[in-house]
Amino acid sequence: LPKFSGNYLEWETFRNTFESLVANNEVLSNTQKFHYLKSGLSGDAALLIANLKRIPHIL
Repeated sequence: LPKFSGNYLEWETFRNTFESLVANNEVLSNTQKFHYLKSGLSGDAALLIANLKRIPHIL
């Protein structure tokens, strides 16, 4: 996955790739999807979800 730091210019590429490879992957559990999401974020974007345990309503 590409990294997403919060820069809006990177968002569409990150979102599309994440949805294709992770979010729409029925083999992965929600916990695994959340792990991939957290691993794909850096900087301000990572800080925004740093304290979340999981977000199943999104995944």
